[in-house]
Amino acid sequence: VINRYPVIDAISHSFKVEIKIPNSKLELRPGMFSRINLVIGSAETILVPSNTILQQEGTNKRFVFINKNNVAKKIYVKIGRRFDDSFEIISNEIKEGDQLVIAGQAVLSNNSKINVIK
Repeated sequence: VINRYPVIDAISHSFKVEIKIPNSKLELRPGMFSRINLVIGSAETILVPSNTILQQEGTNKRFVFINKNNVAKKIYVKIGRRFDDSFEIISNEIKEGDQLVIAGQAVLSNNSKINVIK
């Protein structure tokens, strides 16, 4: 990377960079546009729809509800990276296979009884 502009676009969540690319055949020309996805490593993570993450009123704490035997369990999470309309969540309490509450969670409290609709 030659130069990274310090301003992030609030709508696209992206920023401009200038890079140096070998172009001996002159296939790249001034004014051309491209979109590049860089994979800078990989990690296993949990992605959830953004509307499943709630914020505790008066704080910056975020949480989700999971189903434990038809009881809603409130699990505090940290927000990681954003992927379109999903967010990475970080929590030692959530594991693969847990059922995330995806509807009606705004009116739940910890240990509320829930009905699972499939």
